[in-house]
Amino acid sequence: MIRNGITIRKVDGEDRPWLVNVAKTCFGKQIRKRYETKKEADAIAHSYGLKLRQKECTPLDPEIHQVAALFQDKLSATQFLDALTEAVHLKGLSLRTLTELGEEFVAHQQMLNERGSVSDVYVSDCEYFVLKTVKYLGNPQINAITTEDLDEFVNMRLEMRHKNGKLHSPRSVINEINFLSALFNYGMRKGHMVRNPTLEVKMPDYKPEVGICKPDELEKLLEHADHFIQCHIMFGAFGGLRSSEIMRMDWSDVRLDEGQFYIHGTKNANAERWVKLTPPLMDFC
Repeated sequence: MIRNGITIRKVDGEDRPWLVNVAKTCFGKQIRKRYETKKEADAIAHSYGLKLRQKECTPLDPEIHQVAALFQDKLSATQFLDALTEAVHLKGLSLRTLTELGEEFVAHQQMLNERGSVSDVYVSDCEYFVLKTVKYLGNPQINAITTEDLDEFVNMRLEMRHKNGKLHSPRSVINEINFLSALFNYGMRKGHMVRNPTLEVKMPDYKPEVGICKPDELEKLLEHADHFIQCHIMFGAFGGLRSSEIMRMDWSDVRLDEGQFYIHGTKNANAERWVKLTPPLMDFC
């Protein structure tokens, strides 16, 4: 059998024993032809098979045909099919818009807020950044957003001015890109996106003056931070711990009934110590 509806068989006792039969379903009428050799029968059956394939194929748009021709000597038919299937799958993912992803992300943060994992201020910030980024990016499909689009976004925001005439701070633009990065990472975890286009964005140069946090600044940081960052700030500001020491801590090291907490030592024996809980840190714990 060459193809469905096209068969070759040998009929003994005939001068031309090789019979090629083409079913009526192929071309609208049955075709029966005899040949002396199998080679002749194979050749004619193959030609009918090509005609049938051509008949069954949908005509390609000339541009699509040209694109396919570029890869015909690099990919097999199976590889073509796999690549196109994957492309269709990704196209399906890209139908979700920036607004839709933002709304889902905010709903997730609201759920975390109910657990106590993120603050009310953080949820409010997420709602604000969704509206802000959609306003300037134009609510595109999320998988259609490129690094080039975000580079243009950064340039545009840096050139914009506030109502008082001052240019937007690079810090504000960095915050917007950082929010988009968190949003896209969420989209990847949920299977909505295949890449995070913010990863290769060149951030604007920003070197703030180094200083000590004032009480109102520290309060603002704590209001905007999630639970884990709050712990880091509190044990650093009110416990006097270095970052490496905070990272080694566990809640079992905190003894509320004794009003102190334990710090694990490293190679330096003097680093191992008990530290008194200050009133703000005691209240937080």
